[in-house]
Amino acid sequence: MTARSGPAGAAHGEWRRAIAAGVVYTLIVFAVAFVVGAVRVTLVVPRVGSLLAVILEAPIVLAGSWRVSRWGTRRFKLSRDGGTRAMIGAVAFSSLMLLELGVSVLVFGSTLESYFAKFATLPGVVGLAVQLSFAAIPRIQSARSPRQARVWLVGRRLHGRPASKRVALLPCIESSRRARAARSAPPPARG
Repeated sequence: MTARSGPAGAAHGEWRRAIAAGVVYTLIVFAVAFVVGAVRVTLVVPRVGSLLAVILEAPIVLAGSWRVSRWGTRRFKLSRDGGTRAMIGAVAFSSLMLLELGVSVLVFGSTLESYFAKFATLPGVVGLAVQLSFAAIPRIQSARSPRQARVWLVGRRLHGRPASKRVALLPCIESSRRARAARSAPPPARG
């Protein structure tokens, strides 16, 4: 068996790192959510009810997810490619659901029916929305605003063009914006 080399090998390595990042992302966020969930169940639910407790827990878990996702993509040296980030989210969501099912059934003694029945309740739907948001975070982080994209271009390739051509493209982008602005402006008055 030969080692992969060239672009196919690089893509294969990126996907393997994305899968590993997705699993690590899940494990860290699951640990954080487990602690926050324990506090929610023991302290918050008796005071405010299940639905409000889940709603209060959601921003804490999602903020932690955002930070862990950002750390993981840097740690595993992953690109901002949307496909790679979607892979992280898909692996993370699958891992999370399996991990949550396993803990629910094996540790807490729930049945499969009761595990899936919780998604039919309003707190369960909110929890599922949080889990789907958790899975979307890596992909959301790959999007950039136009201003950030211009800053990010320094030292990178633009649409497959080498850096030497990128320098020539940026003034063209700015000049095309000026040309559009000039076309939309009213013509000067003749006097």
